[in-house]
Amino acid sequence: MEAADPAVYGKVEPEAMAAIAKAKLAPTRRLFEFADADHDAVLGVNEVESAAKVLQQLRDEQTSQQLVPTKLVYRPRVPGEASAWNVSVVGDWSDWLEMHDTRWNAAECVFECQIELPAGLHEFKFIVNNAWDTSSDYGLVDDHCRTSGNNCLHVYAADAQGKEAARKTAAEAKKAKEELYREIAAEAAAAKKAQEELRAARETLARRRAAEEAAAKKAQEEQDRKVAAEAAGAKKAQEEQKARRIKEKEEKEVRRKKEWSVDASLEAAAEEEAAKKAQEDSKTAAKSPNWHGFVPLVAAAGLGAFKALTSGPIQAGTLFHVRGFVAPCSAAWERAWQQRQEKVEDEGVTRLPKWAQSPLMAPVTALWVLMMWMT
Repeated sequence: MEAADPAVYGKVEPEAMAAIAKAKLAPTRRLFEFADADHDAVLGVNEVESAAKVLQQLRDEQTSQQLVPTKLVYRPRVPGEASAWNVSVVGDWSDWLEMHDTRWNAAECVFECQIELPAGLHEFKFIVNNAWDTSSDYGLVDDHCRTSGNNCLHVYAADAQGKEAARKTAAEAKKAKEELYREIAAEAAAAKKAQEELRAARETLARRRAAEEAAAKKAQEEQDRKVAAEAAGAKKAQEEQKARRIKEKEEKEVRRKKEWSVDASLEAAAEEEAAKKAQEDSKTAAKSPNWHGFVPLVAAAGLGAFKALTSGPIQAGTLFHVRGFVAPCSAAWERAWQQRQEKVEDEGVTRLPKWAQSPLMAPVTALWVLMMWMT
């Protein structure tokens, strides 16, 4: 079945073109046969309406039959720019009158069309950009018009039942799948919500911990500053106390040095004064000899003379006693005087010997004289 050429098969009125497009009729020889019925070779609106009525009768007859959903596909030989093509399919199930549009399936790179066909063998052909063409996915039969032929496909009733069951199963599976998807989506939403709540709780906990850590850090820093201040104060107090002690020690040392200096000066002055006084005493003693050492001698001599005068004639014993006493005293006095002179000459000292200067010399001498008197 080839497409009709108006120049060959007759003319088409403009109104008829709109009616053909509205009724989705195919421009085939079968359509132009309605124009030949009036023997005027002109396809008008009336002929198009007659063809549409015939097509409707065919559809009504097919409703009582068991129809099988069938998918017809056209695979372009060069699929690069085929998505923009205009592809339709026409078959013998509508007496080559109805034209079915196809849609592009980019996943499989084919044009496809879903049609409900009665069981049996059917011939069909595709109109690609207003030109007849066949698909390599189906077999070919001769169309007796010296063309490339028509595609053919055998549709089985069992396939219809199986396809119906499969469609129902697919529908149920799709429904179950959609239900499962809804459940999965609900679970995912609940999990997402729980995850968001958990994340929010974690963020709140993290913020709380951060605030607590910041407060603890601030308190620790404050405590450290306080301890550092106390330590600095204690250190400063210790340094001040140490400086005060050092200062007191230095002041004490200065005072002690001053005292030592004063004591040394006083001692030196005292020593100098004592030396000066001793020198003056020595000079004085040299000028006036100390006679207290000779007092006993004079006393003894006086007592001896007094006894001799009061006892009558001087006895030999008395004289002996007087002589025995005076002689040693005279000898001692001479020795003392000689030693004094020698010492004065050697050392310039004017004092008498220590035994002659002793204050006990006079009483001891007197006692000795008295004892000698009594004997």
